[in-house]
Amino acid sequence: MASLATLSVEEGSPLDDLSYHLLLNILTFLKAKELCQTAKVKLSFCILSKILYTRTPVWKTGIGKSVDETGQITSDDVVKNIDQLMNKSTSLPNLGIIFAEASKFQDNVASEIAKNTSPDTVLVGGCVSALASVNTDCEKEEDIVVETDTSSRTKVAQHSLSLACMPETYRKAFHVKKGIIKDTEAAIACLPEATDWEWKVIILLVDQSAAGAGLHEFIEAIQKKHTNAEVVGGIMGGGNSNMIVVQDQTATTYNGGIVGLAIGGKCVFSSQVSRACKPMCEDFQVVDAEGPCLKTVTTITGEKVELSGYKMASEAMQMMRGRQATFFGITDDLEKGYTLHNLRGATEEGWLVLTTDEFKTGDFCRMFLLDPDATRDDLKKRLEAAEEKCKAQSKTSLGGLLFTCGGRGYRFYKEKAVESTIFKNAMPNTGLSGFFAGGEIGPEALAMQNVNSEFRNKAAIQGFTAVYGVFFVPKFTTPSGKLLDDAMKSRDFNNI
Repeated sequence: MASLATLSVEEGSPLDDLSYHLLLNILTFLKAKELCQTAKVKLSFCILSKILYTRTPVWKTGIGKSVDETGQITSDDVVKNIDQLMNKSTSLPNLGIIFAEASKFQDNVASEIAKNTSPDTVLVGGCVSALASVNTDCEKEEDIVVETDTSSRTKVAQHSLSLACMPETYRKAFHVKKGIIKDTEAAIACLPEATDWEWKVIILLVDQSAAGAGLHEFIEAIQKKHTNAEVVGGIMGGGNSNMIVVQDQTATTYNGGIVGLAIGGKCVFSSQVSRACKPMCEDFQVVDAEGPCLKTVTTITGEKVELSGYKMASEAMQMMRGRQATFFGITDDLEKGYTLHNLRGATEEGWLVLTTDEFKTGDFCRMFLLDPDATRDDLKKRLEAAEEKCKAQSKTSLGGLLFTCGGRGYRFYKEKAVESTIFKNAMPNTGLSGFFAGGEIGPEALAMQNVNSEFRNKAAIQGFTAVYGVFFVPKFTTPSGKLLDDAMKSRDFNNI
């Protein structure tokens, strides 16, 4: 096939006698960069090549290492990663995500990305404190899963780059200045309009300079305006972090604020969130409450209370002093799962004081302890359930995103790369880009919620969670010979 790309239009070729269907099958052995060259040979090759490199769903993730002593991510390093991914891909990318374990990108990184990817590529990214990714098509087993929290940090900065081809999708990047986050109306106006379609996924990469007042309201406004969109993301690195956007072959670098990516069209996206907790006691029901003070509880059966508010709080405070995260769960329906709240303590009268007053008489309540084993099990079940659901719909997982709490690394699990490894085991051929965040955006995490529960809360900014987002696509099949013949005659390729 190497000679195919060197033929001129005038030379002709025995391949001219082959059917379009057979030729298309031959071209499937070429990678994206080779297809670009093949497309220049003659019109029929151009058409067939474009069918392949724009219609086949692909997601490739690669890890690159910087050689810059200053800790910046260099353009040479990023371009090298792009070349490696493009040489392994059968399709040209139209979407990209980059996370860099550094203080900033070199000034020309964004422009070099625009120059070395396809004209259709829309890419967003930013600088983060630590990566959490799964490297696809990696030769060394030890390099497949990369998590760079404090336990496994290397001396050289690294970056995670995902390049994807997502056919028949609309993709628009945007930026919200840090100064207008508090003005919800102005902030929401920064999002691109969806005219003949609706946004299905909105990814938010938030710098710490924009993580304060107004962010919660901004997320709420997004969901109110784009009711069917799944909103995911996380708070990155330090204040005024470098962020980049590549769109319409134009590259822009920002310092601070929010960069985002809106995706619509024929894409299927599933977000999963976990803040698994181990229950510390049986369910109780609220009998009497006043503001944030829970005065009286009873067992579900109405029997005498076995644990007073004061004793419950005291035990929880003792655990927290032992650096075990303890929460108080409340729900009005046991099928929904529990919303989790922090404990402030207890009054002398024995009233339990919470950081919320969102409970009422008759609500169910329970105390929870954040537990590594329970967290592992919950993550595994949720990702496996998502994978089984997509298989049942004759779809395959394309690529994933992970936004996990900075406190959920080695210090929590006492084991390296737990959450990225769980993803790899659940979806072994799927690339993952992500980072350890200072706050995660995704569906509100509920304790003890069944993985197949019909109840699903809106997105929220929260802590000590892991938010996964997975793209699913129909399995690609080569178009039939008749469809190709008809298309070549009519020059109408929309139905292929």
